[in-house]
Amino acid sequence: MIKPTCTVGGCTLHKCSVCGNEYKDSITEPTGHTESGWIIDKPAGVGTTGSKHTECTVCKKVIKTETIPALAAVKLSSCTIGGISNKAFTGNPLTQSITVKYGSQTLTKDKDYTVSYSNNKNVGTAKVTVTGKGNYTGSVTKTFVINPAKQTIQKLETRYKGFYIDWAQKGSATGYEIQYATNSGF
Repeated sequence: MIKPTCTVGGCTLHKCSVCGNEYKDSITEPTGHTESGWIIDKPAGVGTTGSKHTECTVCKKVIKTETIPALAAVKLSSCTIGGISNKAFTGNPLTQSITVKYGSQTLTKDKDYTVSYSNNKNVGTAKVTVTGKGNYTGSVTKTFVINPAKQTIQKLETRYKGFYIDWAQKGSATGYEIQYATNSGF
């Protein structure tokens, strides 16, 4: 028996037991191709077209091919940028734990975006700039405040008609203000 294929019909072969000749009967039509779903050959990227095809699930012959349109770059301004908060002065450049999301997808630093800082060492307003990379374009600048470091009193003594205060000067302070009263209600 010859089974039908996608493109060739099938039949039953018989052989004569007397003369040895072969003959065919029960001839069937080809089965035709059984088309698969789309198979991605090359995914589309930003500015780059891709390709896909369908094929017969039996004989693997390609039935259809199509081009996948190039993707448009996502503007970073349409993403959510988080992880930025005010910081206390340390004397060193301060950074943030930046998170960038496009919808529910969290982007990857140095693959999808880069981060740069300015004025991030001294007391005042610092800037962090997030710049798109790869499939993401544009940049977004956010600010955070660097506050003076909290002062700690190292020594407090009462003295005749007054008091003595000693503290370690923090490099971020440009001056000090001391408030006191003769009772706890000020």
